[in-house]
Amino acid sequence: MGSENGRQEHPLTHRQYLSRSCKNFLLLLACAAFSGCAGLMFQMAPVGFQHPFFQMTFPDLLPNEAESAGVQLALKMPEAGGLRYKGNILLFARERNGEGIKFGFDILRLEKFEPAGGDGTFTHEIRHEIDKGGGQIHEKMIVAPDGAVKKFLKGEHRSKLGKFDVLEYRRPPLFPDHPVKMGDRWAYEEEITVKLRSFWIKQKRPSHKKILARSELKGFTTAGGRRVAVVYTEAEEQSSEEFSIMFKDIKMDVSTKIEEIIHFDYERGAVLRRLTNTLTQNTVPGLGISETGKSQSFFYLDELHEDGSCGEKPVEAGDGACA
Repeated sequence: MGSENGRQEHPLTHRQYLSRSCKNFLLLLACAAFSGCAGLMFQMAPVGFQHPFFQMTFPDLLPNEAESAGVQLALKMPEAGGLRYKGNILLFARERNGEGIKFGFDILRLEKFEPAGGDGTFTHEIRHEIDKGGGQIHEKMIVAPDGAVKKFLKGEHRSKLGKFDVLEYRRPPLFPDHPVKMGDRWAYEEEITVKLRSFWIKQKRPSHKKILARSELKGFTTAGGRRVAVVYTEAEEQSSEEFSIMFKDIKMDVSTKIEEIIHFDYERGAVLRRLTNTLTQNTVPGLGISETGKSQSFFYLDELHEDGSCGEKPVEAGDGACA
């Protein structure tokens, strides 16, 4: 094929074309995995996040007498039957030399609770509504007060760029069955099976992931005028995925590291703030591709301002953290 200046132009080899297509797929997959990004503008930008992780991790209160004896961490149904969180996700894909392809979006998280047993077990239904027409995530499960999933009922992600179903989700207790003190640690393992629904990308089999998590009660702070427990969790997940892209089989190795901090109101049994940092490494050995991505998500109870203060409007008892 010739060019206007007379030089010979060499078309992409099949390997180069497949490599470029696979890189675009990794960006698309990352976008879908972080809850959809339809209608968002992509741009190269320095990697940086609005909420420094250490600010939420550092506990600024000494334990009182009751906390020194140990607090019981357990989920409870809110009296109003639901919780409303505001949040945002910021993602940097294809990170190199401190820069990456940046995109982000706001999310409204709605939680609904219904009794499911006399032992405090409840049906927990979660809907994430993504801004800019990005779609919706819908989850439903039966959960015990210690956070264990007794029965998984539904997990659907529907956005313009990504569609997948959670076929199975297993989670043992998130919290110990006994009171914990500052410095106490515990571990648990989650398992999730996901089926991607895409015309262009075909999974050889549903993706099965195991996530090993380790948590620690770092200490105590305040949120909305209430004393809350600062719980830090780090988790790791490694898996191998097999896809068919443009009639070519692709094997991709995925390594993910997660850091999460929650401010947990141990009296009401509710999370008031949640900040999560994720580092993902996607590698396609057959094509010599290695992509790194970083993300951060931040959610806070709607009755709380991001600075931890309460809004001017009074909150009825049971509605949130500021009553």
